[in-house]
Amino acid sequence: FTATDTIVRLGELAAEAVIDQLRELAQRQNPGALVMQTAVPRPGPHTDTLNVTSFNVIRPRQFTTNTILKNFDSPLTGRIPADRIYRGIDELYATGYFDRIEYRFSPDGRDGLRVEIEPIVKQNFDRRVSIGIHYDDVNETALLVNTTFLNVGLQNSILSFDGIAGFKFRYLFNYFVDNGTKPSYGLQSRLMRQSFDRDLTNPLPLPDNGTLETVRLDLQDWTHQFNFRFLSTDDLAMGVTANAQFFKIETDQILDFTPDQPFLQTRDWYFSTEFYTLLDFRDERYFPARGFALTGFARAYRPFENENSNAGLNVDVRSSFNFPVAKKFSLGANVEAGFNSGVTQNPYLYYLGGNEQNYLNNFRPFLGLEYAEVVAENLVKVQPFAQYNPFSSHYLMLSGTYARMGGVVSEGAGVDVAEFQSVALTYGNRSPLGPIEVTLAQSNRRFSFYVNLGHWF
Repeated sequence: FTATDTIVRLGELAAEAVIDQLRELAQRQNPGALVMQTAVPRPGPHTDTLNVTSFNVIRPRQFTTNTILKNFDSPLTGRIPADRIYRGIDELYATGYFDRIEYRFSPDGRDGLRVEIEPIVKQNFDRRVSIGIHYDDVNETALLVNTTFLNVGLQNSILSFDGIAGFKFRYLFNYFVDNGTKPSYGLQSRLMRQSFDRDLTNPLPLPDNGTLETVRLDLQDWTHQFNFRFLSTDDLAMGVTANAQFFKIETDQILDFTPDQPFLQTRDWYFSTEFYTLLDFRDERYFPARGFALTGFARAYRPFENENSNAGLNVDVRSSFNFPVAKKFSLGANVEAGFNSGVTQNPYLYYLGGNEQNYLNNFRPFLGLEYAEVVAENLVKVQPFAQYNPFSSHYLMLSGTYARMGGVVSEGAGVDVAEFQSVALTYGNRSPLGPIEVTLAQSNRRFSFYVNLGHWF
């Protein structure tokens, strides 16, 4: 669940509760004879670089050297920052596969150091069951049960299955052969299902002089993917995928929508290929104070009917910047942009609104709009924000958001471009169950209130 920040914070709180006893215990220690002593201190003001002449990995048989080295930033020899080695050890331990990471520094006799890393695997490290809970306004309450197995069939393989029980059953199956810094590949299958209300641009007449203004829509995305990742480090991944995708949005309240709203009545299979780039240098996944993240996709797609005239191209980029300006205060911005060319198919339209963080296809959050309220072919969105960490794991965030959508298909005839603005105040807490967020937002359309609990899945 990538909850390392939560785990670390729980350890800090537990240690602070008994800090006096720990200090007393430390003073009573009587260390025995040292087997080996090496004068290599942790990085400090005068020891921030090391002259490393060799870096050796004593790997367990269940892993390849490349898989372990993936967690370390290159290069690992020469005069390098000492923190590069310690940070890599932390990242390796955070995978959860190892009981401990043993490392040794030894002089090479020429004013340099030899570094040796030996990860010690946990008992039953290759099988794991995890449970998580989540709540948000769209998916409502959900329970996730994850099972993960390593080295099933092929060495370095990761087989995992997420079963999500809630208002709508969802799943994610993933089989990936992770070869570390060498090319990796795998198969994935996912089922995403949601229901949401949609106000009709043109209300439909009903018998007895009534009108239907809002419909309940069922969304389903069932995607099967082959993924080939040709570049991978701890912070960067690049690859290509081939996808077969069934996508539908429909309602059983009425049989047919009027012709000006065809995007709300879809049931088709699509084929797509995409090139992707993933980059993440943030210090934390939730409530980061520093770092940079980038997600980029270039997709070519068309329906399974195999009509070349229905082919389209989607290019999409999302980025996030965070930088601290004081010990407890940081500034940042989220910037998103995407456009379609050719015949835009429904799964790749931009659906804007809500605070959903799963980023299904091109569904994008916008605080102050209802979920998927506005639909268009192109999107530019900017969200500057300020984040304050008053104490412990509590956060306050003030943000403003601007979005401009082109090729609008949801606002009725004559509307091709739409602009939206909002301001939002969020309280966040990094709890043992995952992040908790409560948000108040005011846009140029309405006032909105959001609550979400736990990691997004």
